[in-house]
Amino acid sequence: MPSDKSLSFTATLSSSNRPVIVLGEWAYGPVSTAMFVPGAYQPTLVDASPALGTLDDTPGALDHERELGLVNFDVKHGITPVLLYFRHANGAYRLYVRSGQHFGEGLFSSPQGLLISARIGRLDPPLWRLSNAATGTTATLLEMTGDQSQIMFRAADTRTAVSLHGIAPGANYLAQNASTSPTLFTLDIVEREVDWLSA
Repeated sequence: MPSDKSLSFTATLSSSNRPVIVLGEWAYGPVSTAMFVPGAYQPTLVDASPALGTLDDTPGALDHERELGLVNFDVKHGITPVLLYFRHANGAYRLYVRSGQHFGEGLFSSPQGLLISARIGRLDPPLWRLSNAATGTTATLLEMTGDQSQIMFRAADTRTAVSLHGIAPGANYLAQNASTSPTLFTLDIVEREVDWLSA
């Protein structure tokens, strides 16, 4: 039976050719978004700076949205994807950040459902279940024969889909949402059989 280490790996994610990043790391100013929370009659402004997501770093791409007040930040240029460590456990994965300002943090779900990078305290990051985009079957490193795979993922405990949600055209955050379909991600494996102590 394969060990957890043999099924663990580092990789980057992208969607529609845009790399997945920690939003605040590639923005000048706070990244916020309006979200409906249970029991509220109007949206609440939520800090999405620690959330994973995608940004369009084309010069001027968000100028119009900024003028309309949809975004309150500028995007840094030369965006590179965040390197994630997929640590295998019980047929699913805990995700950790292995690059940039958030190195060493884990991927958690905020109270609003955003997927955020946060320091690890007494609780390990939650488990996420990867699935093959073509077949819908559970995917571990064992099933990923090449260095690139098309995947979707869900919370392992609730099966809630992980999908991209728009802050504005060209700015999106990742969140769990029971009412949406999972987003298709391209997973690019950087290193296989990675131990949790190796950086």
